[in-house]
Amino acid sequence: MLRIAGGVCLSLLLPLVGCAGQPEFERMPVLPLVMPGQEAPDFKFITLDGRQVTRSSLNGEPFVLTFLASWCEYCDKQAPDLEQLYQRCRSEGIPMFLVGINGYADVLAKRAQTHHLTAPIALSPEMADAYGVVGVPRTFFVNREGDIAWISAGAGPNVDLERGLERIL
Repeated sequence: MLRIAGGVCLSLLLPLVGCAGQPEFERMPVLPLVMPGQEAPDFKFITLDGRQVTRSSLNGEPFVLTFLASWCEYCDKQAPDLEQLYQRCRSEGIPMFLVGINGYADVLAKRAQTHHLTAPIALSPEMADAYGVVGVPRTFFVNREGDIAWISAGAGPNVDLERGLERIL
């Protein structure tokens, strides 16, 4: 009986082992885990209207980054809250950017127009990787010290976005 059980266990493990004897999951890329309290990763991107933005160009000011995808239904649902957040950030003098993680710039711009989003937009899958974004929408609130103060994941209630903004004011 023990031999059968051992054989069953081995047969269940074999699909995980590649030709070189390494488990398949070890070959998959691993994104960094970025958490509140950690320093925000550096970045450089160009907005769709041609503005180059780097973390250092924000001169130590707090800022907000929201990562979106062209196919994301939750991003569509959160669009009114994101626009409200952008207007509040603007009135407080806090830069906010929408960062597309995939697709084409024209598709991203059209989608933003459809949902009445007026925040500056960039397309940067590399930046999403640096921030460890695996699900969208995801909003990072970065304080004056350059640390991530709050992360809002998914299309949660607007109060979650407000809480993040309060932490960087």
